[in-house]
Amino acid sequence: LYLSATNLRDLNAQLNLSNFKFLKYLDLSINNLQVLKYNSFEHNFFLVNLNFSFNRIYLIEKNTFEYSGTSLEIIDFSFNRLIDFDHSIFGKNNLIALRLFKLESNSLNYFKVTIKSNILNNLNLANNSLE
Repeated sequence: LYLSATNLRDLNAQLNLSNFKFLKYLDLSINNLQVLKYNSFEHNFFLVNLNFSFNRIYLIEKNTFEYSGTSLEIIDFSFNRLIDFDHSIFGKNNLIALRLFKLESNSLNYFKVTIKSNILNNLNLANNSLE
């Protein structure tokens, strides 16, 4: 599902993703999203590729990706306004299929994520404020 540059502001109010139970690819780049809520992806068990780059996201609530974390291979949160990023957004999932994780050009000063993938080959945290 490609919804890039569609001026989305509130994912839950403007888009019901529960109707896309077998969704694998979701591109929401170049929008005006600010907050991702915990129940936004509760019916999307098969997500493989998530692109949220070039938004205004500053908050991702706990357990937002709890149900989709095991299948995720590519996650892109680059060029947003994230300050901290912690594993609680993935719930109990360990991101075992993750290959590419992009978080560059945010305002991150905290990054704590458990990744149990042996195929992760790119973790990009460039242009952040990590200590």
